[in-house]
Formats: sequence, C-alpha cells, structure tokens
Amino acid sequence: STTITDVAGNALDGDANGTGGDDFVWAFQVLGTNLVENPNFDGDMNPWTPTDAPPAFFAFDAGDVDDAATSGSALITGVLGADLVVGLSQCIDVSAMDIVLGLSGRVLLTNNSTPDPGAYGIVTFYDGAGCTGAEVGELSTDVVVGDTGGGWAEIPWANSIKPAAAVSALVSFAGTGGADPSADFDAAFDSLVFRDIPEAIFFDGFESGDTAAWVSD
Repeated sequence: STTITDVAGNALDGDANGTGGDDFVWAFQVLGTNLVENPNFDGDMNPWTPTDAPPAFFAFDAGDVDDAATSGSALITGVLGADLVVGLSQCIDVSAMDIVLGLSGRVLLTNNSTPDPGAYGIVTFYDGAGCTGAEVGELSTDVVVGDTGGGWAEIPWANSIKPAAAVSALVSFAGTGGADPSADFDAAFDSLVFRDIPEAIFFDGFESGDTAAWVSD
C-alpha cells in the first residue's frame, strides 16, 4: 500500500472502505496446458470425485504445497486394511489433445503403521465420451513409497503417446497401504497435472529410464 498507486496517485484500498492505504491481495493461478480442473484445490475439491472408496475417506484440507492461504489439498485419511487402493478422479475430454500427454503431481504421505504407504497417478483412456466405452490404453506414474516426513514429494512424471482411439480419459491419483492388514496411512494430494505436450517431437522412454528405443552406432 505504500508503493503501488494508480495514475492519479491513489493508494490501494484493500478493505474497500473508500480510504486508500491498505494492502490488497489477489490470488490467481496459471494453469498453462493443464487439462484438469481445480488442480490446486482452491477452496474445495470440486470437480474431483472419490474412486474405489467411500466418500467418507475424503476431505478438503487447508494444508497446501505452496502454503497459500486461499488454497488447500485433497486429503485421504483413515485408510485401513490390506490391498485397499483409494483415490480421486475426474474425466477429461482428450479428443483434441496433442499426441503426447504427461502426468504428475505432489503428495504428502503419513505412515501411521507399517508397511510404508504409496501414492501414484494413473490415466485410463476410453474410446467414448465421458469415460465410457472400451478402455483403449493406460498411463501410470512410478509409485512414491514411504512417509514423506511432513514434506511434499513429487509424483514422478510419466509421459505417453495418446492412443489413437482415445476420446476421453479418467485421470486418477491414488494411495495404497500395500498387502499388510494393519496398513494405516493418510495421503494429501496437490498441484495435480495432466497436460498435453505440444513441443514433444517424439517419445523416447527416458522418463522411465528405458533406453531400448535407442541404438548405438
């Protein structure tokens, strides 16, 4: 409020009382080519929906990867039992997307027992609109394993060529406690990304460490 004015010299009026001199905050986000809606959970979890678990597992949480006061995360909590995979999803129209698609995000894992929990992203492609019809392909990230020590870990980037028949894609991020019946963990997700990569010339597999597509000469 002490340095920013309009062309007439009027200072910011942050509390809108007609008298300048108050700081003003404007929160915004830059999504770029991100295809998912509300990837940063700004105020709520819409339009993300629970997958493979009761809605009671899910809640909006004020914890945010950027510590933004106007944003939060999607918290999966109270997950108990063996071989239980819980996640949140939304369906994306990919009919007009570029040939290469990428997937990533951030996760905060809390291990309340053993073994260590895991988290990952997965996309299932469909040949019909609205994630209907036949499954025509899948894209999945590597799994983040173990308690992240109160910090946010990156879900490793995964890139894939879009299946030619793909019209829609179910984008999901999930947590799992493994096979131990005593599994007990929490997982918070934020900054989720599913995007087309128009600048990609080809897909070489280096993201996974696979060099099979390359030959030496």
